[in-house]
Amino acid sequence: MRFGRRKITYYDTEAGFEAEKFAARLLLLLMNEMRASGRRRIVFLCIGTDRSTGDSLGPLIGYKLKERGMKNARVLGTL
Repeated sequence: MRFGRRKITYYDTEAGFEAEKFAARLLLLLMNEMRASGRRRIVFLCIGTDRSTGDSLGPLIGYKLKERGMKNARVLGTL
């Protein structure tokens, strides 16, 4: 399905390897945007709080991203 000029992709959370498919698609989208814009760095803004269990997913993901030590990426919002 297309929305405007962008394709909408759906993932079946009951099927296997959907997280890997999502990650690969996200990486492809980010790389295409960076190439098209001429940018060489990316910023991940991970929103949430470590004060509330239900709202800590953003900082947890930020922590995991920062732990990987990706070059050309800045992570804001970690635990």
